Amino acid sequence: MMAVPHEALPPAATAGVIADFLRNDRGEKRHHPAPPLVATASIDGIAESVCIIRYSSESMFGVLTEPAPETDPSPYLVLLLNAGGVRHIGPNRMWADVARRWAAAGIPSLRLDLCGIGESDGAHNLDIPDLYHEQMIEQVESAMQAIRSRLGFHQFVMVGLCAGAFWGFHAALRSREVRAAILLNPRLLCWDPEADRRRTLQRVARGLLNPEDWMRVVRGGIQREDLRRAVRTVLRGFPSNHSRQVPTKPDTLDQAWRVIRDHRTRLSFLFTEGEPLLGEMEEQGQLPAETDPFVQSIRIGSHAGHTFRPQWAQKLAQEVIDRELAALRSGASELVSGPPIR
Repeated sequence: MMAVPHEALPPAATAGVIADFLRNDRGEKRHHPAPPLVATASIDGIAESVCIIRYSSESMFGVLTEPAPETDPSPYLVLLLNAGGVRHIGPNRMWADVARRWAAAGIPSLRLDLCGIGESDGAHNLDIPDLYHEQMIEQVESAMQAIRSRLGFHQFVMVGLCAGAFWGFHAALRSREVRAAILLNPRLLCWDPEADRRRTLQRVARGLLNPEDWMRVVRGGIQREDLRRAVRTVLRGFPSNHSRQVPTKPDTLDQAWRVIRDHRTRLSFLFTEGEPLLGEMEEQGQLPAETDPFVQSIRIGSHAGHTFRPQWAQKLAQEVIDRELAALRSGASELVSGPPIR
């Protein structure tokens, strides 16, 4: 229950015992017809239905949320991507809230589980390199193709957090059909197998110079397991047997910003202060210019956390998403600065 989502393993043995117990003939037999599978539900005038998308020999599970039939049709579909190993409801149920709120306003969405996550097929023990594998971006592209052929949408908005932000970023670079991407706290923009070890070393080095951290160790504020995990990360790093990772980035991200401008895609980053990628982009001068008409970087306070767990942080994150979707619906192409996010 307390494992990191992408590292959690379902208790198969326990589930097997429960299934065997339920299958056993105990007492009087009761024959009840199985209820039909309900694939579509109506909630406050909007419709939600299960959407299965094939990728290679596996199936991806999604929830399609559509406006009421009398609503003016939207040219856009919002693709809400997994936040790492978090299933399609999104971090703190944010994706479900966003999907239903905007369906009521006329914009449909698909909350998608990529293979190995949530309700989709695939081995459910993805590690960090798996989440940044080329196949994950290919699955997003397969979903876009399925949406084109089944639903007729040719313009997309990507919304993702952490690894999902990474997938959305690359989808925007590869396709002009991505009209906007809202990327929350990406940890990487291109695969770097040394990133986690390097960042841990930097934190350890800073801690060695910080008397307050040493006092926390003495007082027990830092747990032994936290120290062990840091040491294991430094010594082990990432495995190097993943041959199809996304290529490493160029010397700067200027080329990426040029592609985004050429595509005329609205690209919005939302960073919590203290996120490692934010600090690295600052140090290397790779943040987009404040005057860039298509790429913007927004920051909120460090207490928001990586997954925006506090309710006030969720509200701010949804405010950014709402602002972008409202701008797209109004027909705006270039970014228009709104009130500051705090």
